[in-house]
Amino acid sequence: MTGLKYGRKPADHSRPHVRLARLLPPTIPAPPESCDWISDVPADAWGMLGNDKVGDCTCAGVGHKRIGDVWANQGIVLVITEEDAIKFYENFGYDPRDPNTDQGAMCQDVLEFWQKHGFNGEKILAFAKVNVRDEKEVKTAINLFGQIYTGFDVPDTAEEQFNNGEAWDVVPGSESVGGHCVTLGAYDKNGYVSVTWGRLQKLTSRFFRKYWDEAWVIFGPDFFKDNVDRQGISRAQLEHYFTLVTGRPLG
Repeated sequence: MTGLKYGRKPADHSRPHVRLARLLPPTIPAPPESCDWISDVPADAWGMLGNDKVGDCTCAGVGHKRIGDVWANQGIVLVITEEDAIKFYENFGYDPRDPNTDQGAMCQDVLEFWQKHGFNGEKILAFAKVNVRDEKEVKTAINLFGQIYTGFDVPDTAEEQFNNGEAWDVVPGSESVGGHCVTLGAYDKNGYVSVTWGRLQKLTSRFFRKYWDEAWVIFGPDFFKDNVDRQGISRAQLEHYFTLVTGRPLG
């Protein structure tokens, strides 16, 4: 497979953000050994969403998050097109008439825009940063809230591993070729499973620990059914914790 693009601009960790650790109660149980929200999504549902043509990975990630969550809660395929993702990308400086404007986007900018303005009619309620140096928190986030929205620095060996159907793993001497945004929606004792470039991609735990730079939990309507998420956390509970931390209502 050729024509794979990236497009995640480096995160600015100094920007204000809500931390997931402050939203969760201290009594929350440890995550299970494995969790999987995405493997039973029909393979042809994901789509490349333009990320073979432009650096819209941050916007393709929004589409993949929505597709996975709607399938998990409703068992239906949400159709999101390449045109939808690229149109959304235009909100972050991309002009299809000028290839020089294809400069990517920051994950946090995309999430803030999604919360304020929506994507294909859906506004997320809130988002919170996950500590990628704490894999217990990462796995808790996936277990409770489905796919998490993440960013990492891509080594030059990753594309070849992807094309060969191999898991992403650390290769000594690899060099960074850019930033990429993917969702992570499954894990087990060996590593994680991401959604990228139109399909599922496994990665080892050591690959995650070496290259991942940011991750976000997204609280959105797609993952709630009758105001309760799939793990039994109600919107009222979430709003209570969110308001304690931020001083403002959820959504």
